[in-house]
Amino acid sequence: MQTMKGQFDSEEYILATPIKWSWLEENLCTSLNTSAKFGADCTAQQVGAGQGYMSVMARIHPKWTESNGSLPQSIIAKIPSLKYIPSILNDQKTPHNPCKTAEIDSIMDNLEKNLNNFHNTEVSLYAMVQDNDLHLKIPKTYVLQKFDDECAQGVIVMEDMGEQSIVFGVYHVISVDDIYQFHNTEVSLYAMVQDNDLHLKIPKTYVLQKFDDECAQGVIVMEDMGEQSIVFGVYHVISVDDIYQIIDQLVELHKFSFEHPECISSIGRFTLARFLRMEDHAKCFLVEAFSGLVRSLRYLEKDMAPMLDHIADLWYDICDADVIDNIHNLIGMPAVLVHGDLWTANTIWREHNGKRELAAIVDWQVRSIFFIECKLKNEGPVLAIM
Repeated sequence: MQTMKGQFDSEEYILATPIKWSWLEENLCTSLNTSAKFGADCTAQQVGAGQGYMSVMARIHPKWTESNGSLPQSIIAKIPSLKYIPSILNDQKTPHNPCKTAEIDSIMDNLEKNLNNFHNTEVSLYAMVQDNDLHLKIPKTYVLQKFDDECAQGVIVMEDMGEQSIVFGVYHVISVDDIYQFHNTEVSLYAMVQDNDLHLKIPKTYVLQKFDDECAQGVIVMEDMGEQSIVFGVYHVISVDDIYQIIDQLVELHKFSFEHPECISSIGRFTLARFLRMEDHAKCFLVEAFSGLVRSLRYLEKDMAPMLDHIADLWYDICDADVIDNIHNLIGMPAVLVHGDLWTANTIWREHNGKRELAAIVDWQVRSIFFIECKLKNEGPVLAIM
């Protein structure tokens, strides 16, 4: 996927990426079953700068040549790209942080080799969601193009969640070996949701293209969630009611995977355990991040401080690939499919009558196998989703 600087700078390409306007028009129109074409004044604008590090996100206004209220007036194209990684890695390197001192050239080489797997995983997830009609709050997709031998550039075209949406931006260390598998996992999940008519709030997808031997570029094309949608920053307070909305969506996915365990292995190969096995700095990052999170909880519940400190001290042993792969067997609980990277940046909201409503859950590139446990406390039932 190595390209020379300026290779895609002409007007036939979208935002200097390998995706051509003509290719997008053909595939999107096919997905929408329309004879309308892109207008001469169609535009593309980069969005989500600083929120995604493995993709170029483009908001596209097709300016359709035919008036049709059913056609999306704007869409988002997620185009896998490594153009931002070198500057990010340089910014994150510190002499005291072993998680961020890997050689940039080595990281880039590994990312280059595996970008298609990440993308194809995501395409598979979106396709699964659509094929199974899962009601997940993820963006609707219109075009899902994987990397394969016949396609050197993947892309996901999805609904536009809107300029008012908010994504919490934070740097997340991702393994350099499995970026392509990220995409394929997401594509598989979307396909599963669609195929099985699951009622999940996820964007509708129109095209799901994995990275594979026949396509060297994956893509997911999905519905535009609209300019009024919101992704909240980490500094925003997420209420208990907001959390319940997310849990309601996860229950749908957990229930389906519990009843159909064969779907777990079909989604993709990229799991949290695989992430931990990729490189030493991957585990280092997770240990640092999660132990810090656990310790921060001690200030919310002082009586639990000794236990939380003990858990944080043991986190290096807990955060083990073999343990994570087999924890459901060790506990004696059935495995279920879970979102492998669920946090505020991957939830999209809308305001309705002064209240927040979950619009979509996105970014299904990492799937994991865990278990669900229900416990009872004096105050009432507590659902612990592991």
